[in-house]
Amino acid sequence: MKTKSISAANQKGGVGKTTTLVNLGAELARKRKVLVIDLDPQGNCSKTLTGQRDFKFEETVAALFDKPKVVSIVDLIQPAKLNGNSIENLYVVPADVQLSRVIETSLTKINRERILEKQLVKLGDTYDFILLDTPPNLSLTTLNAIQASDLILIPVDSGAFSLDGISPLLEAVSEIKDDEGNYLILRNEVDLRNTIIN
Repeated sequence: MKTKSISAANQKGGVGKTTTLVNLGAELARKRKVLVIDLDPQGNCSKTLTGQRDFKFEETVAALFDKPKVVSIVDLIQPAKLNGNSIENLYVVPADVQLSRVIETSLTKINRERILEKQLVKLGDTYDFILLDTPPNLSLTTLNAIQASDLILIPVDSGAFSLDGISPLLEAVSEIKDDEGNYLILRNEVDLRNTIIN
């Protein structure tokens, strides 16, 4: 099976991008090998999938964007954990707040929208699915995720504001992707009483 890359993106926060991706990853990992790459400086996906609150810079995706010719994504991958126990077939590349600073300095790099895509080539077909969690904006990490994705999930909730981010996102997709880009709008009702992983 050829690796499929799926990103969750929307310029609106709080629509369930991270929750959708974490749960999708956990479900896919029941039968497939899955890598989740956190591209959001908030790092909520990383915290959920590792149980850690803090990461060393050199353990995060920030190191990759800082020095893409030196750092390999292969060295950043760690097993996902729940209550301290590894989750079979589920792996994560973490992010944290340090990513914000690095993204600003990466804006001058040539081919900056392809940093992640070039790194994913190094993985070959090691993983069946690569899931990319993005921040709620069209930052460099979001543009990298779009470029590297076979499918873009756009979670929206029932609020009117969650639809506001769709049009600019789809414009970015059409500018970045050589093809029209595959995307799926996912209607999502976020219920804060539910746990992230059941």
